[in-house]
Amino acid sequence: MVGATSIGQDITAIERAEDGRLRSERILHQIVETVQDVVLLTDAEMRIQYTTPSMYPVGGWRPEELEGRSVFTLLDPEQQRIFQPAAAVKIRSGLDGGGRITFWDYRVYFAGERSAATFYALPAHRTSVHGSFWGGSGIHPFNTGAWRGPGSNTNTFGREAHMDRMAVAEGIDPLAFRKSHLKNERMKKTLEAAARAFGWEGFRKGPGRGRGLACADYLGTYVAAAAEVEVDLRTGEVQVLRLVCAQDMGQVINPEGARLQIEGCLMMGMGYALSEEVHFRGGEILDKNFDTYRIPRFSWMPRIETVLLENPDLPPQGGGEPAVTLMGAVLANAVSDAAGSPMFELPMTPERVRQAMAQASSTKP
Repeated sequence: MVGATSIGQDITAIERAEDGRLRSERILHQIVETVQDVVLLTDAEMRIQYTTPSMYPVGGWRPEELEGRSVFTLLDPEQQRIFQPAAAVKIRSGLDGGGRITFWDYRVYFAGERSAATFYALPAHRTSVHGSFWGGSGIHPFNTGAWRGPGSNTNTFGREAHMDRMAVAEGIDPLAFRKSHLKNERMKKTLEAAARAFGWEGFRKGPGRGRGLACADYLGTYVAAAAEVEVDLRTGEVQVLRLVCAQDMGQVINPEGARLQIEGCLMMGMGYALSEEVHFRGGEILDKNFDTYRIPRFSWMPRIETVLLENPDLPPQGGGEPAVTLMGAVLANAVSDAAGSPMFELPMTPERVRQAMAQASSTKP
């Protein structure tokens, strides 16, 4: 009451201003839901800071000025500053003369422990986790947090890409190599289901075409995927042609819902595997819009097949994230097979694929 008395008649003006602000927000929400042909970037005060060049110059536009137009809005990344962490995996391993892994020393930095431990049957292994994917670590100049399948994307990529490198080094089929190191029958069954649905044994490799395989245990849900890709050996462009994913999530309550979740994971995972990355310069975020931050497009979509394994004796497990954790690994293995060069970094942009092919060519005897 003291505050109200001190400003007297100004209360009416304040109420009107508030009503105007709320009306502006309602207008913005209404036009966001229409056809999207204009991109806006707004700050926390709903002021427009950026639009597509064909519309307005930068700065200060209010939502009511756009009434009747179709827009799509993004929250200014400067207001969030939470990103999936940049992470690294370092693996030392050895093989005997019979194609068996003798030791496995796995170290992951800043992705956390989720999915870091191996499920392969190895005689000597060690897993070391340094840092988490949560919060500021001191290494990153920004806050870090969860992305779909947090931590597991990095760890599955590191483990499964390395398994392929060891199989290739020994001249062993990647499927046979994995099965020879699996005592977990549930994982072996999941892996075999994906390979069988894909037609792994009958696959014919052609110039610029390759196949990849990966499997994971994501918080009790077992998943395995196989992929076929085509790589333009001149430009480094990657086209995913086919994806098959098998999932053992225990008792399946809603099969159609489970399949849709898997399909969504595979489509979303193509982004972090092939194109999605944020660039910085002097602490400034450079990728503030979808013109430079590239997400998967409809034209990228491959043929997708899902396989749900019957396991009614196991209580229902999660299905919203497991399959996404495979995508970096399965596509890296397929691209490596197609291009003839190992892929050690995500996303696999055309530039990185070209660099990997050039490096592989320069080191051939």
